[in-house]
Amino acid sequence: MAVATISISIDVVVVSAQVGLPVTRQDKSSSQMPRSRFRYLIVLNGPLHDGRLVQVLMDAQTFSEVNLKELFNLVAKRFPEPEELHVGVFTSLKQLPTPEEQDYALSTHTDSLPFMEDIDKYPGAVYTRVDGQ
Repeated sequence: MAVATISISIDVVVVSAQVGLPVTRQDKSSSQMPRSRFRYLIVLNGPLHDGRLVQVLMDAQTFSEVNLKELFNLVAKRFPEPEELHVGVFTSLKQLPTPEEQDYALSTHTDSLPFMEDIDKYPGAVYTRVDGQ
């Protein structure tokens, strides 16, 4: 049986905000990568009516009022437009639909999906910005 080996090389370039010149990732002395107190992923970003809907998966171990305030500030800064912004924060994958569940929900217009039973079993939060406020 033949075994194939695949080699992939990826070059990473970071642009320094101070001088605008490319800096390789190994050059840690000239650029400090921002590091948050908590980890999060934006798992959905799309239009909603005249606004934007953003869903975030946040590390449950760092779910707190202080971190939520920082998270909402970061998301609001990342998406200044449109003025209407809705952010849902989840702390478990069980609270979020799989792509297949999402497709099914959109095709049938149903609100009764298995993952919805788990939404209230885990911490979560909601942020809404309307008229830029």
